[in-house]
Amino acid sequence: MGFFSKDIKTLDDLFIHTLRDIYYAEKQIEKSLPKMIDKATDPQLKAGFEKHLTQTKGHIERVEQVFELHGVKAKTVNCPAIDGILAEADEVSGDVDDKGMVTVFFELNGQPRRVKVPDRAHGASAAKARRKAEPGNEGHVGAPMPGVVSALAVAPGQEVKAGDVLLSIEAMKMETALHAERDGEIAEVLVKAGDQIDAKDLLIAFK
Repeated sequence: MGFFSKDIKTLDDLFIHTLRDIYYAEKQIEKSLPKMIDKATDPQLKAGFEKHLTQTKGHIERVEQVFELHGVKAKTVNCPAIDGILAEADEVSGDVDDKGMVTVFFELNGQPRRVKVPDRAHGASAAKARRKAEPGNEGHVGAPMPGVVSALAVAPGQEVKAGDVLLSIEAMKMETALHAERDGEIAEVLVKAGDQIDAKDLLIAFK
């Protein structure tokens, strides 16, 4: 009745075909994860990929055991779905550009997003290293997240009041305004509109 293809005539054939799909996917993931581990600059992300690689190797062993139990040679069958996922991952996790930025891909509220962030793995040879805000220093205004400085509202020597807007940051297609937490005079403005920043970068210093 058209339920099976010419290569899949029985439910057992369908099971083996599905098993080969799974085997192909796991083998491709096993092949791709070392590259992702090498590119990861965050220790927790690297550890997560390493754990996933270990789990994937275990999945492959179990699938091979199922093949053996059915008396069938373990082999793969091309799976366009997994190929598409891996191709997109390769596309969006590109090389570092001439400003030391790398494009990363993620989902926000179910929608795919792309954003450029500094590549820490390239250190001084990539983006210019910025001073970091000192924890506990009330005179330092640090970046709460990676992003781009979209607008500056203050300049060195300017007097501000608590609640005044200091600057705005664009991140993940959203703009966030940073406000002064106290009255005071601006001593330094360490960024300009259009600058790429990383979390905890020192943006403004009070006297």
